[in-house]
Amino acid sequence: MAKWKNWNAGTVLLMLASAVGAEPSAPPAASVPLPPCVAADAFTPICGLHAPEDLDTLDESRLLVVQMRGMTGTDDSNLAVLSVASGDVRVLPVRPSAGTPAWGDASCMKPDSRPGLHGFDRWIEADGKVRVLVVNHGTRSSIERYRLDRDDSGELLAWEGCVLVPADIELNDVAALPGGGFAATVMGEARHFGNDVGLFYAAWTGRRILKYDRDAKAIGARADLDYLPDNLSWSPDGTIAGPARVLGGASVAVRIGEAHYVSAFSGDRILRIPTDAK
Repeated sequence: MAKWKNWNAGTVLLMLASAVGAEPSAPPAASVPLPPCVAADAFTPICGLHAPEDLDTLDESRLLVVQMRGMTGTDDSNLAVLSVASGDVRVLPVRPSAGTPAWGDASCMKPDSRPGLHGFDRWIEADGKVRVLVVNHGTRSSIERYRLDRDDSGELLAWEGCVLVPADIELNDVAALPGGGFAATVMGEARHFGNDVGLFYAAWTGRRILKYDRDAKAIGARADLDYLPDNLSWSPDGTIAGPARVLGGASVAVRIGEAHYVSAFSGDRILRIPTDAK
């Protein structure tokens, strides 16, 4: 069972969730040759990415994708916008803060010069701006926050600050909470930030999905699975989407229209699967 503690970082709180259960089988090796980038039955790959470990919808026709470094031998890591219709991928440039960062630790004054991005969360703030929190394993261990903005060259990420994470913690994913807080997960000790909304998280090695009740400070519900669940996302109809089994190293799935889009922690593609596929 997870053990919960409180941890303060300015006005931001961090929660870590431990995964329990049997040892998993090894994930597919990144060195396995990839099949051609052509459709197979109802499954259509969209290629031209590298290690697209996490993704989320940006609007009704585009996805926001994090590209990790290392898993495919590529040394860059970034956030990119993918058009699901054309397959075009555009890396979002990062603009530093013009003054004192608006969020996070006072000691964190500029974007990481060599980020190693991982799981992220995207939401729309009260001011109508799209904001992103992302786990960073670059030159520092941190949670980075960006605002989606635009200049004459197009869309970009305006960096708004970061929260430094203790060096002995390796985070996996992050979710924004009300009031500028966040919850982050890792295979390890658990820490807790409370409000009145439950938090679902995947226990990857335990083959289950858990719901944590912040009022009761206890796990309120669980679902046992016959596979290893990774990142979770909410679909438009209020159900939780996990990774599909037809893509090696699948890590998360989101829905746009009548299709699910599935990413993977390795390889060069995401997969489009119609919702009525058998």
